[in-house]
Amino acid sequence: MTIGFPTASSQAREFHARVLELNGGKWFDFETHLASLYKAVLRPGSVAVDGGANVGAHTLQMALAVSPGGLVIAVEPVPELRARLEERREEDRIPPQLIKMVPSGLSDKAGTAEFFQVTGGPQHGLSGLKYRHFLENYSVRKIEVPLTTLNSICADLQRLDYVKLDVEGAELSALRGGLETLQKFRPVVSIEQDQYSPQYFGYSWQDLLDYFNSLKYEVYDLFGIRYADPEMFNSCAVWDFVGLPAEYPAKEHVFDAVRQSMKRSGVRLPGSSDFRPPEPPQPVSGKSRAIEPFGQPSRLPHSARHDSKNEQPSSNTFLVAPWIEEAGIRSWYYDPELAEMLRQS
Repeated sequence: MTIGFPTASSQAREFHARVLELNGGKWFDFETHLASLYKAVLRPGSVAVDGGANVGAHTLQMALAVSPGGLVIAVEPVPELRARLEERREEDRIPPQLIKMVPSGLSDKAGTAEFFQVTGGPQHGLSGLKYRHFLENYSVRKIEVPLTTLNSICADLQRLDYVKLDVEGAELSALRGGLETLQKFRPVVSIEQDQYSPQYFGYSWQDLLDYFNSLKYEVYDLFGIRYADPEMFNSCAVWDFVGLPAEYPAKEHVFDAVRQSMKRSGVRLPGSSDFRPPEPPQPVSGKSRAIEPFGQPSRLPHSARHDSKNEQPSSNTFLVAPWIEEAGIRSWYYDPELAEMLRQS
């Protein structure tokens, strides 16, 4: 099912390019619009999980949405960030019973792990379980953190309405540790997932789709475009995705809330008349090509092509697509030297 927008990979690329063009070639902040999605899902008495709570930008909004009688389980392994979250809760006079802090990281099994904490500036949200190439530009310290699972932290719940996962690439591991929880409660799930995370954490976009498909979930971006093929992740231009149970009765409602939020903030959205019919499938090539940076509204990055018959990524053409954070623009490019370094590591 498509919520108002095309699903073909070429049309999804075209849609994202058109949004960029209408908004000056720059992406806007998606966090506000993600909040509009979960506010459309949550009600007083609802229960939510904020995986990768950081300093509570979403935790606190979720707590207000579920009040009275609800609960937000905030999972954050970094002590300094948890302390700041608690300070902000007190500043905002949010009752403590609305938020349960879990001082751990999320994974597919309990234990401990190395954690790379960004210690300076506003980039603390880049901290994570893997040392990724761009962290060399920041002050980073290695700490050990406990790990837990969604199944464990949700074991005593009677309901679960929403799960947010922003754990810097470890989203699939966290989801795998919550299989029984998602089967039982069927919550709406949102993940922040950039294009190069699979390479650091050893999975593919097919693995991510297979996980959701096994649970009879459908995957969308915040515009309401459904992602039914792994190539769509490779060629898309966004990083926030939503998993909805196939039977979820309010798909139109939640994506309409997002669109209204975008319009209120001045985002210009194209209409369906802007798009051509789906393009026919193109032959698969075994060669990768360079990617032009974002910021040119008529161009959109494509992934390195897959060269096997079943469309699985070749180790020789694995795309590395780091974000370039410049003036709020997150751009992607192909870095062959980095790709080779990751392939050999």
